[in-house]
Amino acid sequence: QGAIRQGAAVEEPEEIRKRRLESEAKIFNMGPHAPETLAAMCALADSFRAWGRLDEAEELCRQSMRAAEDKEKLLGEVQPDTMRPVSSLAMVLCEAGRYIEAEALFQRALETRQKVGGPEHPSALR
Repeated sequence: QGAIRQGAAVEEPEEIRKRRLESEAKIFNMGPHAPETLAAMCALADSFRAWGRLDEAEELCRQSMRAAEDKEKLLGEVQPDTMRPVSSLAMVLCEAGRYIEAEALFQRALETRQKVGGPEHPSALR
């Protein structure tokens, strides 16, 4: 089922992103910890959030966050690509009115950005 956006019929973004995630995983043999996989999962979660499907967005964010945390445990250090799942989940929780939980995650994302790029890095100053 398509959606109407700015007068043109378009396919729902989550369907496009689901297919993209599946095809990239097959083509590049990417696992759940690959930066591209984490980015695709967050993009799909962002689509769910934009469409008001907060439960699905939260679940996908939590899945990507677990994969990111597993990656950090495997590598033994903070990874730059693990910040987005935390920020994405914080945004979903904000939209759901769960501000205390969201604030803790935003703080965590900021601390990670500062560890990775330093306190003056542009991503830590946003």
